[in-house]
Amino acid sequence: MLNKSMREQLLRNFLHYEMEKCDKGTWEHSLRVGKLCELLALEMGFEKPEVSYISLAGLLHDVGKVFMPEMVNYPGKLADKERYMISYHPQLGSRFITINWSDLPAQVFEGINLHHERLNGTGYPYHLHGDELSYAARIVAVADVFDAMSTMRPYRAPLSMYETFKELNNPGYDPDVVLALLKRLRNMDDKQLALNF
Repeated sequence: MLNKSMREQLLRNFLHYEMEKCDKGTWEHSLRVGKLCELLALEMGFEKPEVSYISLAGLLHDVGKVFMPEMVNYPGKLADKERYMISYHPQLGSRFITINWSDLPAQVFEGINLHHERLNGTGYPYHLHGDELSYAARIVAVADVFDAMSTMRPYRAPLSMYETFKELNNPGYDPDVVLALLKRLRNMDDKQLALNF
């Protein structure tokens, strides 16, 4: 029987292969989000096991996209039906991880399943509010959006830090997580930023 760390490494290796095969950009985004989740959890004072699980949730947050490569790699703008279908990737990913690695802690499943939820209820798929969202989900949400806005995308150039933080400074995102991100970025030089993101 594999021990827990070996199983987590197996999971990471499997997903690396599958996600990179599906879409290299999604895999690279997931790597950055996982690392950023680790840095945010450390900045916020979480203990080592929680940091590891929140980081794993960040790494796996888009794993559901593996099941819809034709939409992930679609060259143009998605129609409403396709956008609706791709909005289920958090649930698909969480379900896949639950079936295959059911003994992972709740933080991992919450981070995957709820990373598009927002504190003010404007997120999806469940429209949860405030305390209904775990810190794992809040951290993954901020890390996901920060990386998506601050890096080059096929459809647009990266936003400036000002524009990115302007977007994150709204009631949908946990202000404690956004503040931790700002503190972490202020304490990093350009070389560290390039290595970590």
